[in-house]
Amino acid sequence: MHSQSIVTNQGWFQAFFQAKHFSAILALSFSLILSACGGGGNSVTENDLVDPAGPDGIAPTLEYVEIMKSGEKFATAGGVAKLGQDVKINFRSSEALMKPIAMINGRAAKVTGTVTKWSAFREMDENDVDGVVTFNISFTDISGVSGVDVSDVVDNDSQVEYC
Repeated sequence: MHSQSIVTNQGWFQAFFQAKHFSAILALSFSLILSACGGGGNSVTENDLVDPAGPDGIAPTLEYVEIMKSGEKFATAGGVAKLGQDVKINFRSSEALMKPIAMINGRAAKVTGTVTKWSAFREMDENDVDGVVTFNISFTDISGVSGVDVSDVVDNDSQVEYC
């Protein structure tokens, strides 16, 4: 028959603090705390590795571009904008972009968006010429490579006429 030993909570507690286990656990705990809090060594902010220089070599593209009268849910081929109405261009890029520059009817448009989804809009005024609204989008990816300017819709047939 095997003899059983019963260890009370008090006996375990005394054995734990008398043995060398306590100092080992204490040292391990402090080591973990220091490494979690950024102490005791180089942290990510002290990275001395050299970042690759220059652009990534891949030009961004616009995968989707549509133009519409602001306030419309869907872009159509027969959109009409009037004096005082906004014309809006929605576009999506193949990769993250720095803030693009957009022109609508040859004048600067306000650009909003982030990463790959962008919009540009401008209110039509008395200086705009009647006819099909034109646009141009210039863009650069976050590594500094410029894409080819886009001045036509991509992947749809939307169009806006100003009158």
